[in-house]
Amino acid sequence: MISGHKILNKINPSFNAMSSRIQFLLEQVRAQVRRREETDRKVSYAWLIFLILWAIVVLALIAVIFAFPALLPIIYGVAILVQIPYLILLYMLISRRNRHFARQQRLFEYTLEFLREASKARNVNPEARLMSVERELREARDEEGEKNAVIWVILTLFTGILGLYVYYFLMKDFPKHERREDRILEDVNAALTSMGAMPLPKREEAIPNRSFALYFVLSLVTVGIFAIYWLYTLIRDPNIHFREQARIEDDLIRRIEVLAS
Repeated sequence: MISGHKILNKINPSFNAMSSRIQFLLEQVRAQVRRREETDRKVSYAWLIFLILWAIVVLALIAVIFAFPALLPIIYGVAILVQIPYLILLYMLISRRNRHFARQQRLFEYTLEFLREASKARNVNPEARLMSVERELREARDEEGEKNAVIWVILTLFTGILGLYVYYFLMKDFPKHERREDRILEDVNAALTSMGAMPLPKREEAIPNRSFALYFVLSLVTVGIFAIYWLYTLIRDPNIHFREQARIEDDLIRRIEVLAS
C-alpha cells in the first residue's frame, strides 16, 4: 500500500521538500539517541571501594604527621598520589554531566524542529507548546553551561575546599535538569497527541532533591564518613536519570518514526 505521504510527494513538490526535511530531522534525532552510549555512561559503585581505602590511607598519614613532623614533605607527596582515584572519579562525574546536558540540548532542538515540520504536514497547530519547549531550551543553554572538568579537578587537588562546589553543582544540577526535561516532555507529549501519536511514558523514578547544607553538616559531624554516602548519591542519581531517559528516548523514537512514515 502506498502511504498518503508518498502520494502527496508526487502531486506536490513543496510537500516533497517538507517530507525530506522531516526525514532529515528524524535521522538527527536518531543520531543524538545513539550518542548516549558515549555520553550517558553509568559510573560503577566499585569506585567507592577505592575511596574508602583512600580515606583510610589519609587518616594513617595524618597520624604519621603527628608522630614524625619531619616527614611532612614526603607525606604530602604521598597524599597527592593516593588522591588520584578520587580525582579520576570527580573528572568522570563532571565530564558526564557536561556530555549529557549537551546531548540533551541537541536532542530536544532536533525534536522541536521535527515536531514543527510534522505538524505542518498534518495541518495541526501545537505551536504554543513548541514555543514553551523553545523557552525551556533557551533557559537550559543559560543555566546548564559546561563546567571545565580539568580545571575543577586541579582546583580540588590544590585547595580541597573548592571540591565542595563540585559536590554542590553535581548534586543540584541533575535534579534541576530533570525537572526541566519533564516540563519539555509534557509539551512534547501535547504536540505528539495533537498529531494522533501515543503519549510518552512518565518517568518511573525521579532524582530526589537533596540538601547540600544537611549533607555538609553530616559529613563534618561524622568526620567524613557520611561524605562516602554523599559521593554514592553523586554516582547513583545520574545513573538512575540515564536509565529512565534511555527508556523515554526509545519511545520517543518510535513515536516520531510513525509520524514520519
